[in-house]
Amino acid sequence: MRFSVGVASFLKSPLSVDAAIKAADDLMYKAKAGGKNDIVHELFNMAGDVTLQTAGASRRPGRRMGDRTIP
Repeated sequence: MRFSVGVASFLKSPLSVDAAIKAADDLMYKAKAGGKNDIVHELFNMAGDVTLQTAGASRRPGRRMGDRTIP
């Protein structure tokens, strides 16, 4: 089974629920564009601007994530 996940985190509450959902949805499509079977995470400030970008969350050993293998 393959999946793509977009995770949007906010330092402060987003302006609306729709803004939070759109951010996560955009990140999911970014994960799909990167080859699928990936997790993309970004940390946003209150206005929704990107302040930090990370890739991933822990998975089972040896699984590929983006362009690196997670130990």
